[in-house]
Amino acid sequence: MNKEKIKKYLDELKNTVVSADLNYQIWWIYRGPFREKYVDILNKYPHFFRVSIHAHFVALIIALYRLYERRGNEDTIDFHDTVKLFKKENILNLEKLKLINEKVESEKEIWIKVSVLRNECFGHLNKNVINNELESFKKAKVTPDDLKKLISYSKHILNKLASEFGRFSYAFNLSAEDDTIRLLDDLLEEVRYIYY
Repeated sequence: MNKEKIKKYLDELKNTVVSADLNYQIWWIYRGPFREKYVDILNKYPHFFRVSIHAHFVALIIALYRLYERRGNEDTIDFHDTVKLFKKENILNLEKLKLINEKVESEKEIWIKVSVLRNECFGHLNKNVINNELESFKKAKVTPDDLKKLISYSKHILNKLASEFGRFSYAFNLSAEDDTIRLLDDLLEEVRYIYY
């Protein structure tokens, strides 16, 4: 059994899930229910925050796309190829392998939405979409809840694989929410101090 290769696959998947999760957290603070509290700061530094919001969203979409990508030529690390590797190395019996495959496939609907955005807006300069990304977003119909669900499910799938391989799990205890809120609060306080 190639334990080193399997551990590398699992660790790379974990890094990608963490990247998706942290970028989602920051993006959601900018775009979600916190936005109203910080709108003055976002407007005071519009170029920075416009680019930052976009960058965190793109990083989120790229990371989620990578997790479920199906290239089939074994040059990528994704859930599909990791399951194939588990099968090749006889780590899972057929019943467990089938269950994990079903879990991966169950998120296909959301991943297709993510892939529309990645392929039409961020991964390529699609000549049919230039200056019309809105149509791709309408086509994708992806919601913040879809993205959050895919991240959560990805953590679950990865920990199922890790548990089957080495009886361990990943903690996923990093958070960018507190740092982002503290940063915005500090900026808000600074702006109030200067102008009031």
